[in-house]
Amino acid sequence: MWDLQTPRGTVVGIWRIKIHKAPEQGFDYEIPLLSSIGIKRKDDRGFIATCIHLQIDGYGDTMPEANDDMARNVRSYLIENFRCAECKDDAWANLNELLKSNPEKGLLWDKYHEMEISLAKRGIPADQYAELRQKIRSLEDSALKSESNFSKKVQELQAEFKEKERAMEEEFGEKLRELEAELNDKDALISWWIYSQFPELDGVMAI
Repeated sequence: MWDLQTPRGTVVGIWRIKIHKAPEQGFDYEIPLLSSIGIKRKDDRGFIATCIHLQIDGYGDTMPEANDDMARNVRSYLIENFRCAECKDDAWANLNELLKSNPEKGLLWDKYHEMEISLAKRGIPADQYAELRQKIRSLEDSALKSESNFSKKVQELQAEFKEKERAMEEEFGEKLRELEAELNDKDALISWWIYSQFPELDGVMAI
């Protein structure tokens, strides 16, 4: 039986995260893969994702939400840490200091390795587990992107339909006005012909 309990809850997952470069924000460096651990909170108020290397947390009602929050927080820290190009030596020193071990990290690393062994016992290498989680997230992101593209296409088609509908209404209105003008001209022509042929009806027609 593996002891996956921590002071904040039960370990339910482990993974590694890769923070990509962001040159436009001043972060143009390759950072090693960072190990993270997921915990279901004791109070059943959601989940905590912790980057063990940097001891940066993320929170959410679900494990994916907590993981995303943690990844955003790690990314924000790295971008802010390396924002000053002239202070990059200090930035690396700050990062090195955060990576050093301490008792709290030691506990998290113990639980991380216990989860690794637990997965290995079930025939699931930790790297494969992390890779599988990443593939699942990628599929979820692709599905969301497809849904977003579909919604965008629907909106474009709706806008196109409304524009065509408006153009048709304008064209119909113009045709209607032309027909009304043509009918008025014909009415005037018929009235003129009647008056010219039967002038005695002029007063009657005027009534």
